Amino acid sequence: MNIKKCNIILLLFMLCSNSLYAQYSAVFNIPFPKQYQAIDSVIDALSKKDIVTASIALEQMGAAATKINNELTLLNYKRSVLRYRYIRIYYSQDSAAIKQLVNDAEQLLASVDEKKYPVIAALIHVNIGNTFNYKTYQYTAAFGHYLRAYQLFKNVSVQDYPDRQYSQYSIALAYYQFNDFKNALLLANEIESLYPQKNYISVFTINLIGMSRLKLSQYDSAMHNFQWILENYKLCGVSDAWEGIISGNIGKIYFLQNEWQKAIPWLEKGVAISMKHNIHDNVADFAAPLSIIYLKQDNLPLAKKYVETAQQAANKADALFEYYITYDALASYYKQTGNNLLALRYLDSSIVFKDSLSKQNDINIKYQAEMEVEKEKIKGREIKLQDEKSRQVLIRNGLFIFIFLLLLIVLLYVNTTRVKNQHREQQLLAQTLLAEAELNSATVQLKNFTDSIVEKNELIENASAEIEGLNASLLKLQHGQPGIGRQPGEPDVYLKQLQESVILTEEDWKNFTSLFDKVYPGFRSRLKEKFPDVSPSENRFFALSKLKLSNKEMAAMMGISTDAIRQSRSRLKKKPGFAEEGDIAEIIDKI
Repeated sequence: MNIKKCNIILLLFMLCSNSLYAQYSAVFNIPFPKQYQAIDSVIDALSKKDIVTASIALEQMGAAATKINNELTLLNYKRSVLRYRYIRIYYSQDSAAIKQLVNDAEQLLASVDEKKYPVIAALIHVNIGNTFNYKTYQYTAAFGHYLRAYQLFKNVSVQDYPDRQYSQYSIALAYYQFNDFKNALLLANEIESLYPQKNYISVFTINLIGMSRLKLSQYDSAMHNFQWILENYKLCGVSDAWEGIISGNIGKIYFLQNEWQKAIPWLEKGVAISMKHNIHDNVADFAAPLSIIYLKQDNLPLAKKYVETAQQAANKADALFEYYITYDALASYYKQTGNNLLALRYLDSSIVFKDSLSKQNDINIKYQAEMEVEKEKIKGREIKLQDEKSRQVLIRNGLFIFIFLLLLIVLLYVNTTRVKNQHREQQLLAQTLLAEAELNSATVQLKNFTDSIVEKNELIENASAEIEGLNASLLKLQHGQPGIGRQPGEPDVYLKQLQESVILTEEDWKNFTSLFDKVYPGFRSRLKEKFPDVSPSENRFFALSKLKLSNKEMAAMMGISTDAIRQSRSRLKKKPGFAEEGDIAEIIDKI
């Protein structure tokens, strides 16, 4: 990302320069919102240094921020310092420092105009929410701050609040922790729609979507999410530990569907990789169901191996859910091995942990927080009500006038559009009817044309037969009565004239072609495109073949013999491109 490169350059420049004050001023002069990302990058670097060095740098940053004399910049700096302090105490149990951080954060939040600076306020709310959630375990207070943050940034563009991805993920995760999987899924899906370019937070978010669907028994959808992570986690720049996390999650899907043989390799892989990376909660989460599977298969050695692995991991994770599933698996194991005393003991313990887990994750905590947020919103609206009464009258009157004008414009527009559409529809209808009429007329004329030729051919054939009979009779008479005036063969001249009357002239062909193109538009151009070397006579042959005329009828119209027609078919089949296409009749039907 460009902003990331910018931050690295600024940081290196700060460390190499003798004038740190000037460099901090340069950071604060970056336009908002990129400014808060740049400052956070500097703060992240300082959090990795010793406290003395970091404190000196923070003092110099504070002086530079004050010198800028900009309210937004100063608030942004103070917010980032709170973030630095949160990072410092994340792995500590210094309750006094945690309490002081919360107090300072709430005081800063009280000084921020949330309507004027929604991004700054949202970032502080998320910071406080994380502190309550992960350090003091005040879940109601944490959720209240998460919801306030969401109300502030939900209408802010991603460009103006680039950290929305992480902030909203924190809120979705809180819903998941409070067993509200539907809302967790809703928020997480919204994040994915806003950030099409995937990064490491996308892996967290898509895993959360998959886990929520898993809890909601939407196994196929969850499998799709987990498979995506397996294919893309390296591209998103996250640890190889994710291969173990996702493998185990896929194994859990198969486990919940009672597909033991499919579940085993995935769960074993999840356990192995999670143990390698010391992710103890996942080790217990995957090893416990493995033990159950091997118990169902009467494989006691492997059942024992994985239940003991789950127990060791649960002790290290020290989490209620892992204790619950592990102790439940231990109870099943000892029951099957006949040690009823231990089975009963672990069953009692699993019930205790399950009750504790239910209390901790009681979804009423979430609803209490939502009610508290709604109460705050109502209180805020009551305070603003008195100030806005006079404005409401003007706004209402202006709104009525605006609506009236808008309706008038809409009615005029609709009426104009309706008239135009009616006119356009009438034109289209007229054009359609005209085109249909022309096509019908051309079809009838072409049929009459071809029918006339066919009828002439039939007459010629009948006449030819009669003339041949007369010739035969005449020859007999000549043999019996010499001196008859008419010589044999004279009727052939008339027959030839009759036959020639069927042959189409160039003018006839022009009329025929015009009618043919109307009935079969584009046929001749497609023929030419498919077979560029077709001659004019072959072109006529194809047109007559399209009309399903016989060889004799085509020969009569073209003024050639039926043998010539057959030879034409034979020559066409031997031409390049025709042989591969199949029968000529099939070629014509395809064109």
